[in-house]
Amino acid sequence: MKTSFCSFILPENPATESYFAAVGLCCFVLLLLLPLFPARADETAACRRYLEIASKQIKADHHFEASDALRKAIDLDDSKHPSLHMKLAVLYYSLGLIPDAIREGEKAVNLSPSSKWFKYDLAKFYFANNQLDKAERHFTTLLSLDPGFTFGYYYLAEVYFLKQQYDLAWLSLSRAQFLGFKGTFLKEKLLPLTGKPTENFEKPSGDKLFRFIKLASREKAEAVLQDIRRGALFEKIEIQLKKNHVSGFGSGIMTLSELKKSLADTLKTSKPYSSPRIIKTGSDYRIMQRIMPFDPSVWQVQSNRPSPPQDRSAQEKIKNPYQQKPAAENLFSARLAAFYALENWKDSWENGDIKSYFDAYSDSFIPSSQTSLTRWKKKRETSLTRPKFIHIDLINPVIEMIQPDTVTITFQQIYESDRYADAVIKKLTLNREQDGWKIIREETVQVLTN
Repeated sequence: MKTSFCSFILPENPATESYFAAVGLCCFVLLLLLPLFPARADETAACRRYLEIASKQIKADHHFEASDALRKAIDLDDSKHPSLHMKLAVLYYSLGLIPDAIREGEKAVNLSPSSKWFKYDLAKFYFANNQLDKAERHFTTLLSLDPGFTFGYYYLAEVYFLKQQYDLAWLSLSRAQFLGFKGTFLKEKLLPLTGKPTENFEKPSGDKLFRFIKLASREKAEAVLQDIRRGALFEKIEIQLKKNHVSGFGSGIMTLSELKKSLADTLKTSKPYSSPRIIKTGSDYRIMQRIMPFDPSVWQVQSNRPSPPQDRSAQEKIKNPYQQKPAAENLFSARLAAFYALENWKDSWENGDIKSYFDAYSDSFIPSSQTSLTRWKKKRETSLTRPKFIHIDLINPVIEMIQPDTVTITFQQIYESDRYADAVIKKLTLNREQDGWKIIREETVQVLTN
């Protein structure tokens, strides 16, 4: 992964915070838009300069200074490009400035109403600000347009949970799980409160829907399908393939009737959310999975059933967390900052950037192996500099707040170089120190392959 001046926005993360990762698509969009900046060379150069400053400030964890530089770039750009507004919105969000994030997010959505990622991020900002009705409206609009959007279902389920519409929360969470979501936090909150309803897929109305990823060769399609089987979400793959400018890539939603009859016949018996499969469509190959359309009115009918008695202690536990914690946005900010630290650690490892890599670790870091910190650093330096290339995928990172200044991040790590490859489940423990989140422990929980 090579870093450019506009690569400071987060890439896509599939578990609970893995959504932050989705905003990384904005960086890709910005690369395409830069040539369209105002024609005057001085303004274009100044805009680029402020974007470079913002990137450097982000990497130094100077988020306030980064937001100042990005705001100046927007002023020079005459507010024409929605990706800049959303970048600034995400920065404000990381600082806990949720109303400012909402303001910039609304500008981005107004300028680019067709962007599902912008709608998704704005809906999350409303959710973080406890504007639950607005969050619900934006998530349902998003899912009506793209009923295969995993994180949209998860956050809509969180909205329903806070509104104490538990059946709807279950149904929305189930959709996210059907699409590959692995987190269990919301499930654990729901279990003491109500039984889990089951959505009826037996009599779907209208044409059958499929989500797809299109690639130029079977070899590429097989590789992506393997990633999906290992737990990668469609959204993460979409972001990564766009970022890497993979030739022949495409993704979206299509109906069965859009396919040739011979191809449609091979898919017409597919059950909703059955395992994805590869279909050759003309000169390309598509990874296709049947999904269901999104219609919350159907859910409303299905959820109109008597609720079982609820335990009073369980009810007390699920009081709106925004009432319990007026500064809940601080939790979101801490999680996002920890996710930034994880991404910077991964990037420095991939790029062989020894200084940045070791900067990700605390001075109090203790290697898991029985060796001194000095020997560990020497060994790691060799591992970073010897390979000709390094590629790392972090799949489904799950961030848990252990204490206000301590988090753990658990994820599947897939490592490939010209010398070695493996797949492991890894757990990092990070402490918030004066200059940002730093790794204090690194554990391999399980070796999957090597």
